[in-house]
Amino acid sequence: MAEEANVDFSVGLVGLGEISCYFINAVENHPRSRMVAVCRRRPQEGDAEKYKKYTYYTDWKNLVDDARVNVVIIATPPSTHAEITAYALALNKRVISEKPFSIQLADAHNCIALANKHKTHLNFAYHAAMNPLTNVAKERVDALLAKGDKVIKVHAIYKEYVQNYHNGQSWIFNAAISGGGVLIDSGVNAISVVERLCGKLEPKVVKLGYSPDLAVETSAYVEFVGADSSNNQLVGTLTQDWLWKGDEQREISITFSSGTVLRFCFAQDFLSTQSSKEAEPVKEVDLVGKQAERDVHLTPMAAEYVNVVKFAFEEFDREEMVDALGVGPFEFVMKCYELVKAEKASL
Repeated sequence: MAEEANVDFSVGLVGLGEISCYFINAVENHPRSRMVAVCRRRPQEGDAEKYKKYTYYTDWKNLVDDARVNVVIIATPPSTHAEITAYALALNKRVISEKPFSIQLADAHNCIALANKHKTHLNFAYHAAMNPLTNVAKERVDALLAKGDKVIKVHAIYKEYVQNYHNGQSWIFNAAISGGGVLIDSGVNAISVVERLCGKLEPKVVKLGYSPDLAVETSAYVEFVGADSSNNQLVGTLTQDWLWKGDEQREISITFSSGTVLRFCFAQDFLSTQSSKEAEPVKEVDLVGKQAERDVHLTPMAAEYVNVVKFAFEEFDREEMVDALGVGPFEFVMKCYELVKAEKASL
């Protein structure tokens, strides 16, 4: 953990679910931050020992009120994010909120307005957009754009068996808590990557599929275009399946006007440029250092959250109140749901 005298960011973490270990690892191993407090509404066996270094709260308001805390990380279910964020921003705390931001688009816009009003910062934690592969892809896309090339097509395919990660009783299958199903959960991951590389997108056609065993959508097909006028040639698709029994697919391909195709896959950890004579594998990127004595090893998820925290802290040093990706990927997904509602209403 960083020495207190050298710390700029004293962090309180609300929510101790599956991703909390990644946030703790990232904060504790950043030279400018330390974790000072954590919160779980219902303490679990072993918490006292596991989190003994931190002040442990069962009421998130007490954590946010803690005078030592100047950064609040929110890792609770989406339906709770807006209330916690608004309370923290009103106290001039900086906020990092796990994706998706909420279950209503208006919540995000209201909280952005609060961040600007109180001259503090709001960061949306799109972890897939911070994957080491995404960073390399960003460098390649920017290099091609700098040469005058243009993105004309994007295809994203995300297929997985959701119950490998969440049992059937998980809140993730309750739309009142999660906001939806495959689209708002992993769809926002895919779109956050594409928007970081290619700019803002606008959905045009949305088809959702359902399973009789789950109350939320389990498949999605979305056609989209580039929303930025300078990128108006871009067209693309997002294809998702939450009940896929084959090898996982989390793959994105980007086609440029020159014919170059950049293809990268998170599931198999590779990136290649099709116009090159040979595929160009990306070497493992160690962004933290030696891991042997740490609880969290540098898995792709851990690496993503190292970058989430690093990116957020860099944003906190700037005058802009909201991070560069901002509400974009969340707004895209919520617009998809609105298109589906509008189509049903017209039938």
